[in-house]
Amino acid sequence: MEFKEINCKMKEIYYTPAPMKEDVESLKFQYKFWNSMNIIAMQNMTVQTMKMA
Repeated sequence: MEFKEINCKMKEIYYTPAPMKEDVESLKFQYKFWNSMNIIAMQNMTVQTMKMA
């Protein structure tokens, strides 16, 4: 990554994109992450419903 200073307030960032590699470990992590996010959302909805009751 390179930084090019335009002025004292802003900078532009130049980068070279690289292809993403999907391996088994990252897919497992993604599944666990979104599964845990779904559980947290369901718990939050339950708490909100209980507060409104």
